[in-house]
Amino acid sequence: MTNTFGRLVIATMCTVALAAAQSPHPIPDPPPIQPFANINKPTRQTQDVNDLLHFLPEVLCSANNGYRVTKTRLLDEMGTGLSMAVQQGRRFTEAEIRTVVSELVEAMINLDITIELARADGYAPDIQTAQTEISDLRSRVDETQFEAMLTMQGVSEAGFAERISKKNMIDRWIQEHLMKNVTTTAEEVRRFYDDNPDAFRESENAPTAAFSAELSAQIRERLNKIKVGKFIRERHDQWRDDHDVKVQFEP
Repeated sequence: MTNTFGRLVIATMCTVALAAAQSPHPIPDPPPIQPFANINKPTRQTQDVNDLLHFLPEVLCSANNGYRVTKTRLLDEMGTGLSMAVQQGRRFTEAEIRTVVSELVEAMINLDITIELARADGYAPDIQTAQTEISDLRSRVDETQFEAMLTMQGVSEAGFAERISKKNMIDRWIQEHLMKNVTTTAEEVRRFYDDNPDAFRESENAPTAAFSAELSAQIRERLNKIKVGKFIRERHDQWRDDHDVKVQFEP
């Protein structure tokens, strides 16, 4: 089972698609979330967050261009989600916390590199558009719900707008710059269809869907996304090599 809390923490970041690692010791789902007004009320089962994270070094990742991921920043990213989980009775072993931290550090590095790549191609965050999106959201929920959402994200309204603006920038970079510049030939589409017949069946015993213009377009889009994902991973690896990225934290 995928580490549920790991997904929760990473989901609070505005990332591109990053798969959470598999945990050999799945953690049971916690009890239903209590009202946010009671979120800091201790229980007999509550673990101390500082004790859970005692093993963290001050700098978790560094590079030769001055880039760093610090313990302080990590706590900003995961502290609220972790606090909420332990207040609801969720208990963690050190091994489980180390796995979560490892996933989050990698997600933070990948996000930061993706932002740098998008900036290098001429893209920039658009705070004004993000603020408009937040205003639209606020018009559809009451103030209590909105504040609760910010609490769950662990950010101020300004921080929330910054996250949205960076996510939007990445989305624009992928759609406008990468997706529009990748090509997939008709031969590649047909070969994918012929090599993966099970992917085009509605059920195990159903016949393979007939090849059609509509299906061809769907396959082309899927292959384009695969190519873009591979391209981003290659540029991530290159950025790490160029800047000698070193992770000081070991799970």
